[in-house]
Amino acid sequence: MEVETTEDGTMELFVQFVKREYQQWVTSPKSVLLEWLRTQSLPPPVYDTVERSKDRLFKSTVRVGSDRYSSSFWSKSKRSAEQAAALVALIVNGVDSCCGPLETTPLNDQQTTPLDDQQTKLHAHTGAFP
Repeated sequence: MEVETTEDGTMELFVQFVKREYQQWVTSPKSVLLEWLRTQSLPPPVYDTVERSKDRLFKSTVRVGSDRYSSSFWSKSKRSAEQAAALVALIVNGVDSCCGPLETTPLNDQQTTPLDDQQTKLHAHTGAFP
C-alpha cells in the first residue's frame, strides 16, 4: 500500500472504513488514534470533513500535530469518513487499528511490518482486489 502526498501535504491512502468489519469488542479507529496520541503525549486529533454536493458523499482529513491524513475514498457518512481518516493515520504511523503496533501483530504465525497489506489484518477495505 503506497502512501500518496497531496499538494497540501496530506498523506493519503485509498482506505474504506467498514463498520461491520469491527467486532463489538474492538474499538474504532478514532478511539485507537486518540488513545495512541495520549500515550505519545500528543494533543488530540482535529477532523475536517467536507461533503461533495453532487452525491452527498463525505471525505475527512485528520490533523495530528503538523501532519494531515486522509482517505481518497468518499464515504456515505461523515462518521465513516472520519473513521477512514483515522485509519489512514494509524496505518501510516504503524499502529494497528485494534491491537497495537502493526509490526507486533502476527498473522498466520508471521510477523508483519507497517504498510504491508499482503500480511496485515487492517480491519478495512483498501480497494485492492485479488
